[in-house]
Formats: sequence, structure tokens, C-alpha cells
Amino acid sequence: MAGAYFIDQPSWWDRSAIFLQANANKRGLTLDLAHPRGRELLLRLMRHADVVVENFTPRVFAIVAALTQREHSGEGCLAEVPMVQAALNIAAEIGLEWSALSVQTDGKWQSLVDILALADTRQCHTLAQRRTHHDEIDEAIIDRLINCDGETIVERLVARGVAAAVVVDPRLTANHPQMAARSFVELVAHPVIGNVPLPGLPWRMTGVDRWIRRHPPLMGEHNHEILTKLAGVTPDEFADLEATGTIATRPKGS
Repeated sequence: MAGAYFIDQPSWWDRSAIFLQANANKRGLTLDLAHPRGRELLLRLMRHADVVVENFTPRVFAIVAALTQREHSGEGCLAEVPMVQAALNIAAEIGLEWSALSVQTDGKWQSLVDILALADTRQCHTLAQRRTHHDEIDEAIIDRLINCDGETIVERLVARGVAAAVVVDPRLTANHPQMAARSFVELVAHPVIGNVPLPGLPWRMTGVDRWIRRHPPLMGEHNHEILTKLAGVTPDEFADLEATGTIATRPKGS
């Protein structure tokens, strides 16, 4: 649990940035699936669900495939994808700084040569020559950029018409001026943390100023609402679930 980084703060279990960013507009329920009653309630709730997603599986394709099969066959299915496959493309090379550039014409190639002072590649005037010396050109560009400030070089290249951009660390995308202009990040009032910036949806619609209508749930915040309305749990049963630890609003031992 990423919230353990805040172990010295009140309600540390409700402070995980990963959880907060992924769970706005959702309700929160805790069930101890090691308890027979917890498993029974889960199965009861699943009758009301179109999709059941477990852990960090790459949801989109698996869900679309499962729903398509259900539409044709009338039956649900189990879709399994190892968590590591979903995580590797996110975790790969985080922390490295990269720049991307592309040269479409001989004139823009010359601009690149001038800005980066690529003395050893000045004879590669044509596309055919550049293809022939592709590897040498790559090495020359890397040697010039390895100790340079990426943003400064990119600004100079763009000013000369060369397509270039700094590859943005996903953790810093919210700071991009375009993201701010499109209000991608919304400030959400959270009962434990206070105002917290969270990513909204990547598109805008007329008449919709905000996508986030509900703060990410606290641990077990909607236990009563979900279990009484959807699972038919009575007040006495709910009290027993709390007493036996089948449901909770804080981790055991906290």
C-alpha cells in the first residue's frame, strides 16, 4: 500500500497518490475475502455488475473483449493478463530524460547541423546520404545532447522549424501549459488531505466544466450504502460484519 509512505500521518491509508489518481468518482467498499461471509457478499454484489476487474490487470482491452463475447454468446468470461505486463510499460525508464526530434527536409537538416554543431555530418546533405550514415548521425547527435539542457535545445530547434520536443516524465505532465489550458487537472476537496490535484478526462465537452464529481473514496467509506442497497444487508447483519472484521474503515492493526 503506497499510503504507508505516510505512516506517521493521520489516516495514512487514505493518502496514496496512486489510489487517489485512479479512483475519483467511485465508491469504496472493503470486504475481507478470507472470511466466508466476505466472499459470499462479493458474489452477491457481482450479480449487479457488468464487469469485475481484479487487481492491476490492463482493463480496457480485456473488458472490451469480454463484453463483446457476452454480447454474442450471452455468457461472461474470465480474462487473465499478468500484472507485470501492464506495469512494465509504465515503469520502464522512468527517471531518464529524453528528447525527440524529426527532420523532414534538407533545409531543416541543415538547421539541426548548425544548432548542434554536427561538424562530422556536414556532408550528409541529402536523405540518401543521411540514410547511409544513419548510425554515425545518431551517435553524433547523442554526443552533442548528452550533457545539454533538453528544453533549451528543443526551444532553439523549434524556433528554426525543426520538429522537436522533450519527452515528458508522466509524473510531470500535469505541469504542461497545454494541460493547464485544458483544465486536465482538477482540484478536488478530500476529507483527509484537503484540496488535491487529480487528473480528469482527456477531452472536453460543451457544458461540462468538471469531470470529477466525487472525491476518491476513503477506505470503506461506502460500506453501508453498497451493502444495504445492493446486497440487502440488514442493520443487524451490518453490525456483525463490522464486529467480525469482514468490513472495515481502517487497516487491521492501525
